[in-house]
Amino acid sequence: MTEFRSATSIMLTRGSGSDLEIYLVHRSPRLRFMGGFWAFPGGTVMKEDFGVPIAWGEERAFLNCGLRELFEETGILLLDAAVTLSETDRYEMRRQLLNDEVPHSWLDLIHANEVTDNSLMTVCRITTPAFSPVRYKTNFMHTSLPDGIEPVIESGELVNGQFIRPAAALYAWERGEMQIAPPNLLLLRLLSVHGLPDFFHEARIQTESYATGSLLPVYFTPGILLAPQKTPTLPPAMTTNTLIVGHDKLFVVEPATYEK
Repeated sequence: MTEFRSATSIMLTRGSGSDLEIYLVHRSPRLRFMGGFWAFPGGTVMKEDFGVPIAWGEERAFLNCGLRELFEETGILLLDAAVTLSETDRYEMRRQLLNDEVPHSWLDLIHANEVTDNSLMTVCRITTPAFSPVRYKTNFMHTSLPDGIEPVIESGELVNGQFIRPAAALYAWERGEMQIAPPNLLLLRLLSVHGLPDFFHEARIQTESYATGSLLPVYFTPGILLAPQKTPTLPPAMTTNTLIVGHDKLFVVEPATYEK
């Protein structure tokens, strides 16, 4: 049976107009899920994100997850209460989070959470199409890089990170120089075309259409659209993939499954 998980992904940007850049992290090739891909910082919602002992709802859990993952993966901490932490305390708290531990010091910060002016804003939500045995309901959020701070990657699940212009990232993907996770690729396209702040409106319209039945464009390779179609296949699978190849001239590679 398909497993659903909740996750938060953070679009961290700096600059504006033609100088706008977005931060991408390079996932270790050793990882089973999306190993070797470039993506936005982010991760899976944990039970602690819902509040201990306070019980928060899903929206707050998405926010708490985003704050935690951004700090864990880049060292950027957006919580006002963090001004009281020493560099030693910050380092130790991040080390524990990187080791999949959630220290009491982090929970204390979340409980006292007053997010700074560079707060995380929800952009849109995308659910992995049915071709995957594990489907993620991912909340995409945006924040601008705080002044005087630079992301720092700690080697482990991530091996690198960089700010890059959206159009440059798309060009590198098209040349086969950078593997980019499909939902991130979709949002990079919208960001490249519309720029901030129009991107927020366009991303919401596009992703809401996928939730109501429009085909979510999934590209792992330039020019090949993966289109999962509901079919009577072997469980737990429920779909078989149709491939749409090309740009102006299209070729449909269809699995020719039967209907019950």
